[in-house]
Amino acid sequence: MNDGIVISIKVQPNARKDKIIGEYGEQLKIAVTEQPEKGKANKAIIKIIAKWLNIKRAKIEIIGGYKSKDKEIFMRNILRKDIDKLVACLAQEAKLKDRDVDSVKSSAKRPFMRFGRNLVL
Repeated sequence: MNDGIVISIKVQPNARKDKIIGEYGEQLKIAVTEQPEKGKANKAIIKIIAKWLNIKRAKIEIIGGYKSKDKEIFMRNILRKDIDKLVACLAQEAKLKDRDVDSVKSSAKRPFMRFGRNLVL
């Protein structure tokens, strides 16, 4: 298995709009318009993350919480620029919500992200 990261997410199905909401406790919250049935919401999550980071869907895999609102997402061969984009978006979200932007900028301290080398699934 190649390098990658695991992201812990909280899913909000049946939302009005597909979007990444931001931090939710120790998770990243994502809203999807799909219903949580027959894997529709799971596919929507992968599509949203792939579009957001401009990476192929094949590099994203749900590794835990298939039938839960709490999920673990593994992203293969993720590049540092992709992580920087993720962190920049979170910083922008924090700025819009008048939160402490400096607490968001360090990707190494994000509780919803785990970096790994040769992660075993």
